[in-house]
Amino acid sequence: MSLTQRQRSKPDIGSDLLALIAFATCIFVYVVLRATLVPIVHDESASLVWFVRPGEWLPYRAHWDANNHFLSTGIAVFMCKLFGEQNLVVRSGSVFAFALYAWGAWRMGEHVRDRLVRWCLWCALLLCPFLLDFFSLFRGYAIEMAGWLVAIDAVIRYSSSHASKHLLTGLLGLVLANAAIVALVPAWGIVLLLLVLLLITHWKHLSNTQRTQQCVAMITLGLLPMWYAARIALELKHQGLLYYGSTDGFFAVTVSTLCQYVLGSTHVLIVASVTGIICVSTIINLVQAKQTKNWTSAAMIICILLWADVIMRIAMAAMLGVNFPEDRAGIHFVPLVLLCVAFTADNLAQQRALWRWASVILLALPVRTIITANLDHTLLWPEQSVPLRFVDRVLALQAASARPLVIGGHHQLALAWPMNASLHGVSVPSLQTTRFPEGDHDLRIVDSRFLLKASIGFHAIDSSRGPGLWLLQRNTPLIISPVSNFHTPARIGTDAFIELAQLPDPLIRSEKLMIDLRMTLGTDHVSPDVLLVVEVSDSAGTKLLYDAVQVAVLQRISGGAGIYKNASCITPWPRVRCFTPTTREKNNYPLARPPRRFPLCADPVGTIPEIHQLRPFNISIMPLDKNQMARRIARELQDGWYVNLGIGIPTLVANHIPAGINVTLQSENGILGMGPFPYEGEEDADLINAGKQTVTLLPGSSIFDSATSFAMIRSQKVQLTVLGAMEVADNGDIANWKIPGKMVKGMGGAMDLVASAQNIIVCMLHTNKAGESKLLRKCSLPLTGVGCVKKIVSDLGVFDVTPEGFKLLERAPGVSVEEIRAKTEGRLVVPDEVPEMTL
Repeated sequence: MSLTQRQRSKPDIGSDLLALIAFATCIFVYVVLRATLVPIVHDESASLVWFVRPGEWLPYRAHWDANNHFLSTGIAVFMCKLFGEQNLVVRSGSVFAFALYAWGAWRMGEHVRDRLVRWCLWCALLLCPFLLDFFSLFRGYAIEMAGWLVAIDAVIRYSSSHASKHLLTGLLGLVLANAAIVALVPAWGIVLLLLVLLLITHWKHLSNTQRTQQCVAMITLGLLPMWYAARIALELKHQGLLYYGSTDGFFAVTVSTLCQYVLGSTHVLIVASVTGIICVSTIINLVQAKQTKNWTSAAMIICILLWADVIMRIAMAAMLGVNFPEDRAGIHFVPLVLLCVAFTADNLAQQRALWRWASVILLALPVRTIITANLDHTLLWPEQSVPLRFVDRVLALQAASARPLVIGGHHQLALAWPMNASLHGVSVPSLQTTRFPEGDHDLRIVDSRFLLKASIGFHAIDSSRGPGLWLLQRNTPLIISPVSNFHTPARIGTDAFIELAQLPDPLIRSEKLMIDLRMTLGTDHVSPDVLLVVEVSDSAGTKLLYDAVQVAVLQRISGGAGIYKNASCITPWPRVRCFTPTTREKNNYPLARPPRRFPLCADPVGTIPEIHQLRPFNISIMPLDKNQMARRIARELQDGWYVNLGIGIPTLVANHIPAGINVTLQSENGILGMGPFPYEGEEDADLINAGKQTVTLLPGSSIFDSATSFAMIRSQKVQLTVLGAMEVADNGDIANWKIPGKMVKGMGGAMDLVASAQNIIVCMLHTNKAGESKLLRKCSLPLTGVGCVKKIVSDLGVFDVTPEGFKLLERAPGVSVEEIRAKTEGRLVVPDEVPEMTL
């Protein structure tokens, strides 16, 4: 038999069917057990809160942060209405998808002639680590993989048979996969192009009826759905929500992260070996295709799909700034690689039987799955899988306590913690995430990242080895004394801000307070924009604390039941405003966009703010807010200056220019003489600053192109530039344009500004969300400029950049030098006397 005949002969694998069914059934049982027992993680909780419970999940109707898992969410909406909310019910779409995926794996095995290679492929496909994880999770990747595998098999069959049923199956598989994950659209386009080329190739062999059928199918199930999905994908890209990834390179972002979760390592040898195997397999298939003159074999189709997708991703990143897919977002590459290796080994085995053993390398994947098998945590987010016994332990401690316990945890647990309890019919105190792993807590839920710091003053009362979590209890209990308990009247209205309650002035003393708010809130429109706010201000109106929670989150997590929400606040001044529901404005910038308003009412029945004092604690004051920072920077302005304000907090400086000072604000997109933000209803969409915010023009202002604007900047006509920053080094280096691993739409004009401005002031928060200093000895992020920053205004103080380091000039009201020193990593020069800032 010739090589071509051996390659085209179809194996008889009927004897393997029962064995594969038994094998897949065992794996299915494992999938069901995991879907039932593994706690819900953050992403699943978010989808439940925002899309399943309100039932708003379709494109253009749901909130754009739907993570494009539309089909998965729709299945959960339907199943939860029928059977109620339980782990297995919520994840049922992914669990059902395993059956389709196993059928697709069986079909792919029919293309493999050697039995050893075939079983190695089946084991790798059905027991692939990381990929198998998603069949037990409420995400769209399982449905995506099932549809994707079915579509690939159909394309291979259509290439040799030109049968309409295979074309139809392939198109339906693609629709299914992309309805689950819109991020697969580029691969969808590649497969459709290949199908079109195959249709053209088969055209002369088709009857008129077949031609009509296949053309109609290609348009109705191929081109039109893809066009609709591409529209959704472009809008998601515009929103920055297309899929998880960055533009740091295909190998760094996609290949390395897939190696990390599939093979358990990102070592350069592992990544290089995987890349080498793929390249060698491709070369072997190309050589064999040339020898046999068969360019539509299963192996060649897989190679074409794999490399065309890689090239497409690289081109999209270079030309459109589209992220390379990271870990789960690039999971569709995994079956392509497995098929490429298996088909290559099978082709080689037809020439020399010894080559069949090359496929044994695929068994490394099921071996790793068996080693890492568990029923208590996910592979990708293990630290979010809080065991139910933690819930039981907390509830037992809560039952023994006369007050609600204060529990601290990482922000990714803020939804997963109450959601897991809710799905099991109990309610737990909400998780306090502000300043974690520090804070005034009775209990803390921590993983290994925070264990060392969070353990100070605490001891472990439980731990879970699988997810790597510890439940910590405070060594010395919090001493909380009731101060007041009172009712407030009902409030109802549609204004942007509605004050529900105000604490009596005599209540506030020089002690820290915990506010326990119990109330009934209702709106006629479920919206993530409605916030319940606790705001603390001093007698001069200076904001000391701002704590907000989304009302919709409370409503959806509780399912209409009571929810406990507390807030610890530090208040040495007598005037306090609190409990203010509000609709959040775009980016928190004043009047950048009119706020949305919805009717909101508070029922007086059960509206009981309980005020407690926590002793003993040192008195501290919240740092500056954004407007106070902008007000302090405005004092640096001098009469007659031309000033450029960067995106973010610096734009607020325009609202705080002192009386008697005449400065001209320049915007790099082409405005000279920019005024403050417009009032609501007076916005002109054509007048925007570099940050795309609507602005006003002052008399005598001018508008020009950006080239002229940058000519002004480069010729040093601008006396002062105010910029935000992610990091500043104590030698004046600044990093403010890119975080590796995060999408960036462009570097903007910061490079020109820092290279040309005579005077640069940085306005920034002193620490990041994790509490880590942003005033560093050396920047870790990509630099924007070197040695250019002259002064820094943070929420803790004002600093000059000197050869000796950051020189502390002023400190925010109530902020101590010790606190500033503790939160500054770079060299800090502290004079003998550091005045308190006056605003």
